[in-house]
Amino acid sequence: MGHRKPVENDFHIVLGKLRGIFDWSKTEAGRRAGISPSLYSRYESGEVEPTLSNILKLMRAFGVDFATLIGEKKLKILPSDESQNKSA
Repeated sequence: MGHRKPVENDFHIVLGKLRGIFDWSKTEAGRRAGISPSLYSRYESGEVEPTLSNILKLMRAFGVDFATLIGEKKLKILPSDESQNKSA
C-alpha cells in the first residue's frame, strides 16, 4: 500500500539505465535496495511509483540523488556510495 499510479517523469527509465550500468538483475537491484524484487520490477516498468522511504533506499543503492533518480538531472553515479562496493 502507499504506492500510487505514476506521474509524468522519467523515474522508471532511469531505474532501468542504472540497473544496466551496474549490471544487476531486477532481483539484485531490489535486494540491494532492501525492497522486494517484484515491487522493484513494478517501479521499473512504470506501473507504480515508490513511497518516499523506498525512493531513499533506491537512491542509496544506486548512489544517486533525487533529481537524477527522477530524470531531472543528468545521470551521474556518486563516487562515495559504499553500496556499490558491497560484496554479494
